[in-house]
Amino acid sequence: MNPPRTTAPQDFTEEARRWVNASSVGISAEEEREGLSRLEQIPLEILPGALAIESHAVASRFAMKHASSSRALVLARNYHEFARRMNSALHTAIAAFHEAVALRRSNQFDAAEKLHFDALSQLDRLGSENQDALRARADLALDQAILAFQKKDFLESARMNLKASGFGLALKNSELQARALLNASISWERLNELENTRHSLNQGKQALGNLRTSPLLASYALFEWRFQMDHGPFPAAFNRRVLDLNHSQETLFRLYQWEYALCAQSASEIARAQESFQSHCRQIRNNQFESESIQLGMVTEFVQKGTRGMSTSSRAVLPGTDSLLSGSNTPEGYRACLAGWMRELLIERQWKKLEALTAATLTDSHPVIQSAALRAKAWLEIKQQNLSSASEWLARARKVAQENNLVSMTLGIRDDLNLLHPESAQAPSRELPPRQAEVRATLRSVIPDHTRRYLLVTDKLRRELTDANEAAAISHALAAQDLLFWDGNCGVIQIGRIGTRDTIELGSKPVLRRLLTAVFSSHPHAISKEDLVPLVWEEAYNPLVHDTLIHGAVSRLRRLLPRSHQSEFTWDSTGLKWTGVRPFAAWMPMRGATRTLAEDTKLSSRQIRILTLLKYKGSLSKADVIRSGEFSERTAVRELAGLVRAKLVLRSGMGRATRYFPFSG
Repeated sequence: MNPPRTTAPQDFTEEARRWVNASSVGISAEEEREGLSRLEQIPLEILPGALAIESHAVASRFAMKHASSSRALVLARNYHEFARRMNSALHTAIAAFHEAVALRRSNQFDAAEKLHFDALSQLDRLGSENQDALRARADLALDQAILAFQKKDFLESARMNLKASGFGLALKNSELQARALLNASISWERLNELENTRHSLNQGKQALGNLRTSPLLASYALFEWRFQMDHGPFPAAFNRRVLDLNHSQETLFRLYQWEYALCAQSASEIARAQESFQSHCRQIRNNQFESESIQLGMVTEFVQKGTRGMSTSSRAVLPGTDSLLSGSNTPEGYRACLAGWMRELLIERQWKKLEALTAATLTDSHPVIQSAALRAKAWLEIKQQNLSSASEWLARARKVAQENNLVSMTLGIRDDLNLLHPESAQAPSRELPPRQAEVRATLRSVIPDHTRRYLLVTDKLRRELTDANEAAAISHALAAQDLLFWDGNCGVIQIGRIGTRDTIELGSKPVLRRLLTAVFSSHPHAISKEDLVPLVWEEAYNPLVHDTLIHGAVSRLRRLLPRSHQSEFTWDSTGLKWTGVRPFAAWMPMRGATRTLAEDTKLSSRQIRILTLLKYKGSLSKADVIRSGEFSERTAVRELAGLVRAKLVLRSGMGRATRYFPFSG
């Protein structure tokens, strides 16, 4: 075995001097790591005094950048101890600052603050004329700002960054000044001080001036892109080809790109951005953004699959709409999450929750939320059959989406408009937004089958119109005449002449609205109860259940009409009809019953006996049915369950307290 090679003290001196000189002119990160490794192998105490303390300083500075916090702390303390022995006030202050950095990285904030104070006291003794001390004060202010930021004291962080910027100006160091102003911008944004953020950002870009190779150029571009993503106007995709990104900036860019895709791009682009970020982190073994990656992964799973397709662990941490709106739990990508909730509520047909969420977000100025809220408002209008109003809301949403490069939202809105206006539909995109197929299926089930076919009925003619513009023009002309005009699109009755016309709105009374449409659609003939009930209540007619409902609805409708028209809804042997003597016109979308239970459900003789018994008693228990003497317990349970499923009987209570009532509709 060869004996270990020894190195002469002269070689130590030359090696140390080489790395000290190299650090002063600037070297790459890889070279700094190599220099740290070489300096750690040299017994620095045997070097000449000035070279020894400079070598300690260089090794500690390299360790701050590239070593673990524990390793950096050891080297900083060695440097601190040696500086004290050498009675160097400047190096004692710098070493204390290095030690504070290592402690801060270990989350020992109180100890770091104490060392910051000690270093500042040492530097104050050196005065403001010493350039090395001034540079050390600038570095110290930057680290104090980082410490305040980690403690979430963003105002103190902004203050210390502005202080460091002042030192950079005094040193005529544009890069130091620009770095401090960028950090100040980040702190101001956390405080939601957007004007101060923009001001610091512009000052920093001016400080960079004509620098063409500084890595801060990429940092500024990335922050400005992210700032626009968060506060608008929503930016175009980031052009990373014009900038040279280092490993840290590349990781940050891919994280931002993932969130950008969630807000603005298609399902395939979202998946591609997610894979790009995760593969990059695996390649460089960087876990710095692990928590952000987990949060964005959860939001991505929700946006792509909805709550039913999510894993149990992801669904457990998914923030609800109340949490997102209150700001108590806003994960990365929460705007995409909020827009995803609107789609989820539509697909699940939770109309009241969707209405509440839309009302809470409709005034939001962020383009992603604003366009999603406008689109959700259109969905609610479609549910109410206000199709012209829905088109207007969709047009507003599309304008916001197009102005802000929200490609995915624009395609989704175009698909919604195609459903409303099939006669002028644009070719569907190959790249649909996430869950758009489910959105389309839900809207298609809400929009009447013959949305673009209108029925015009007057006292002289009956005509079907397939052109929406022609139908609208005719209805406008009819509304200007002296007549009774029923606008089934808006749910409004107009009676009389222009200027003296009575207007009765039935938009908030869906049963009366459907009743009036059904009667006018049959004019001049009467409509039977068997045909009327499926159109109004979407159920099969049952005299024991629906006679009361029909007569009550007709009575309410008569009370809303002027006295001279109340008697014009009459019954004859064939059913209910309109017998008005004043000329009238009715204009409405053509639609039929969405379901007819008479075709699905044949009432048995036992069920008819139960309904008859219920009519006279008002309510029944299972025991009442059995005591009637015609049913065994098993038969009673089966027949009652069938009536409940058919929505002819309403069940209330549990166990022995269960009672059955006539279904009220």
